[in-house]
Amino acid sequence: MTAYQAGIPQGNTFLSVDVNNIRNNFNQLNTTYAVDHIPLTQVANNGIHKQVNMLNQGTPALLGDLNLYANTAAGSSSLWVQTAIQNLPLFSGPASAGPSGSTSLFGNVQVRWGNSTIGTVINSGSFAEGNAAGTTTFAAFAGGNIYAVYCIPYWSTAGTPGSAASVSPRANTLTASTFAWKLQSQSADYTGFYWLALGQ
Repeated sequence: MTAYQAGIPQGNTFLSVDVNNIRNNFNQLNTTYAVDHIPLTQVANNGIHKQVNMLNQGTPALLGDLNLYANTAAGSSSLWVQTAIQNLPLFSGPASAGPSGSTSLFGNVQVRWGNSTIGTVINSGSFAEGNAAGTTTFAAFAGGNIYAVYCIPYWSTAGTPGSAASVSPRANTLTASTFAWKLQSQSADYTGFYWLALGQ
């Protein structure tokens, strides 16, 4: 395909000469348009988007009220939204697989999760006693901020435990990579807990 030629037609050139240049320019425009759209030469769904291709770049100049652009963040290409007051990734990052892992949400809020079989040390008591305390360590939040930790006890026996249980994180121990916790229950059926942490 011939490259698009600017300045066609020219005022001092016969149309019989420029007709092929004009035709080539329209063909090239349709080829370029078809990268992200149904081409103009196709009747069904003519002009509808198929996709939006973007090149990775740094933060662009904000010419209007909002920019959407592709940027390399944490080693992967992400779609970012930029306004006059903030510049944030629009979609979540990839999630880790397995019983413990992490992902990121809009605004670069990060999520960590796991259970008490990974990275957990029991400092006193035991789950079987219904009275245990310990600490859990996980991959640190990159920005050093932890906002909340949620814990849910679980049991591994058939039927229903003899009583309820709670696992409470100790607020004054929260860091970007660890928290202290305490399990309390009148039942010996609980064998651990799941946890989820939000941070940045």
